[in-house]
Amino acid sequence: LRVFVCDIGAGRGDTSYESVQRVPPGHALRFHGGEVRLSRYWNPLPTGNGHQLLEPGDVDRFPDLLSRSVSRCLDQGRTGIFLSGGLDSVSVAALAGRASQAAGFDPPHALSLIFPYPEYNEEKVQRSVARQLGFPQELVPLEKASGPDGLFGAARDLSDQFPFPIQNMWLPAYSNLALLGKEHGVRTILTGGGGDEWLGVTPL
Repeated sequence: LRVFVCDIGAGRGDTSYESVQRVPPGHALRFHGGEVRLSRYWNPLPTGNGHQLLEPGDVDRFPDLLSRSVSRCLDQGRTGIFLSGGLDSVSVAALAGRASQAAGFDPPHALSLIFPYPEYNEEKVQRSVARQLGFPQELVPLEKASGPDGLFGAARDLSDQFPFPIQNMWLPAYSNLALLGKEHGVRTILTGGGGDEWLGVTPL
């Protein structure tokens, strides 16, 4: 809860425990002769390319790569999608719908949270997207998905089952949404998770 309540960002080596540090991504930890050495073995920035992440042609390949990534997830059985009103989950939903139809699968089952605050409520878009794509849909108010103890109570209870405190405060609501999908035979759930981080600031 520290990150959300206090608005304190976590360092790349931080964990939920004061005396435990994490090995940062792309690094190796070596312990030899009583000495600890941390070294970087991978850097996503191409060497000698400054801060240019993309090579010529990378953007042209993106639609095909994204489509292939989504299609790979459809072979495990009935598919669901956490459908918000954002560009990320809507894009994934459109690709999943197209690939499901081409493969002769049932359309994905849309699972949507309804937020009670007007500035965050995307119900109109969620309903419209599911209708246009021909997806069956479950729309669940956040309060109902969070359970009788509310979001903080549900987060506390869920943290008791985890080896560390949860960092995503919405996880209890989405976990209950996933269980609802399971009742409808959903075996794999797609999300647009990460899209907001491409375009803005990560909630973590």
